[in-house]
Amino acid sequence: IGGRQVTRKGYAVNAHAFVELLTPTGVTISTARSEPQMWTKAPHWDETIDLVGATSSHDVMRVSLYHQKSRQVVGITSSPKETPDRFIGEVVLPLKTLLIRDAVIAEGGEIVGWFPLTDTRGLRQGTPRPRPPKLGFC
Repeated sequence: IGGRQVTRKGYAVNAHAFVELLTPTGVTISTARSEPQMWTKAPHWDETIDLVGATSSHDVMRVSLYHQKSRQVVGITSSPKETPDRFIGEVVLPLKTLLIRDAVIAEGGEIVGWFPLTDTRGLRQGTPRPRPPKLGFC
């Protein structure tokens, strides 16, 4: 997972990804959290995240980015990792959109896509952005 133009109030972030596997009705099946990437506008996570329990291609993967204060990342202070006031944005993808087979994609080939971060749940509370950040998967 990687990001482009990821900022909070115009500044670089200490971002981590909170990944959820959800049923089509929004019930949580499985979750995972990435390590934080510090002081960056282009976070990159070279991590493998395993979400187990999917039962349907209609299940949904939601990847939400959150900012943490530097003091939290290094362990000086503690607070919940995912709070609405630290929300950056999210990408919501039905699993069926990731299950693509095509002659132009080699067996075992990577599928890469960039998706704009959105705020469908209204967690940013109307805070505007100069440019929409994007999240990429491969």
